[in-house]
Amino acid sequence: MKNLKDLANDLKRHQKELKEFINRKAPRLIANKAVEIFMQSWDKEGFTNATGGFEAWQKRKENAGKKSDSRGTLIGKGSGKLRRSLRVIGSPNLSKIVIGTAVPYAKIHNEGGTLNIPITEAMRGFFWVKYYEEIGKRKAAIGNLTKRYKKGKMSQNRYTTIVGEKKRATASAQKWKNLALTKKQTLTINMPKRQFMGNSMLLTNAIKSIIDTGLDSILNK
Repeated sequence: MKNLKDLANDLKRHQKELKEFINRKAPRLIANKAVEIFMQSWDKEGFTNATGGFEAWQKRKENAGKKSDSRGTLIGKGSGKLRRSLRVIGSPNLSKIVIGTAVPYAKIHNEGGTLNIPITEAMRGFFWVKYYEEIGKRKAAIGNLTKRYKKGKMSQNRYTTIVGEKKRATASAQKWKNLALTKKQTLTINMPKRQFMGNSMLLTNAIKSIIDTGLDSILNK
């Protein structure tokens, strides 16, 4: 183990490297690690908080009991835009490292809350489009199943089971129809908290590791 005199000499000898690491390299490494850890929230479907506790995301109703796909766990079958939007903002430095996103709905998903959205005629038109889209898919699927059954390519039990499942899927279409016909002027959506970024023990440990490893590699040369 080095004594204080040796340590002081090491610090003086590596002063330039230490300054470069602390002011530039370490902040960039920490920033990139933060983005990596926050993105993992989608894979884990939950967030590890500051005390190390894991807060699992509430499942969407249509995914109850199933593992949600990584693209749309938060917002339905979406494009994955929110996950991909996480990035380092500005130049990381010793005093401030900012990780963020320009996606407008990021905050409500990360913290939870209530949205009150005025229902416009354009929205009602969209709801009708989604309704007929769902109905059309179901009819086409049942039609294809019926053709296969009549050609002897599927057993009756299998045909009956799958058609039953397709018909029950009408509930999803009915949801869009109800939205299109509602007399309400405002659509109220209660968003559960599905945190993907913030204070995390995983990040705290990663920061410590980055700093310890970096300093050791410089001082032990």
